[in-house]
Amino acid sequence: AASLAGAGGFSAVELPGDFVLMLVPLLGGLAASVLAERADYLDWKLLHLHAARAARDEMTGAANSLGLSQGYEAVSRQAQRGKVPLTVAIIDMDGLKPVNDSYGHAAGDEAIIHMTDALRHVARRPLDLIARIGGDEFVVVFYGTPPLQAQALLEQARQWLRRHPLPLDGENSVALGFSAGVCADRSGKPMELQEILERADTALYKAKSDGRSRSALAEVGSAPPLRRRRFISHR
Repeated sequence: AASLAGAGGFSAVELPGDFVLMLVPLLGGLAASVLAERADYLDWKLLHLHAARAARDEMTGAANSLGLSQGYEAVSRQAQRGKVPLTVAIIDMDGLKPVNDSYGHAAGDEAIIHMTDALRHVARRPLDLIARIGGDEFVVVFYGTPPLQAQALLEQARQWLRRHPLPLDGENSVALGFSAGVCADRSGKPMELQEILERADTALYKAKSDGRSRSALAEVGSAPPLRRRRFISHR
């Protein structure tokens, strides 16, 4: 027999030996169950960590094409439920090639990171989304923001870049710029990301044709997009 010592005035309790022997496997099974549950939880966290990393651009910390596809779907549904505007901008940096050619690709990478910082200063709402979709090209999803307001925010980003030139070495710096095409989803129904990016890309082409470092607007209901590109290949 085994006993449990009493405390606080309670007397000791004698436990039969066979009862103690019965408890041992039960407690062992409980401990094994707790450990297995903990292992499952850690596996779940690891899977979600890998998924989050897979949706992020490593260099800038912005979303990548996969993160954009996933994020846009969620934000678009929320905008439809809340009946608020959703504006998408596709952005192409101006003048990155001369930076790469003159100062190397490390400086070009710093320029891309600097550009991301500028966008973060204007896309600050909780449901706004910034994505780098390749090279020096970005997409910003402005939640609850009409197109003209989105254009004004992009102009604020340009002004931020002018006020904060990128240091290139001990003597030189460069004020970065960008062109943008802006498309507002006013269709009244959820709009595919591919379509809205095609229309924004057509507006971007116009902005570049008009002299760069500016934004152009293309709204849903206008002429079909002039250029066809496959932006999103992830599902």
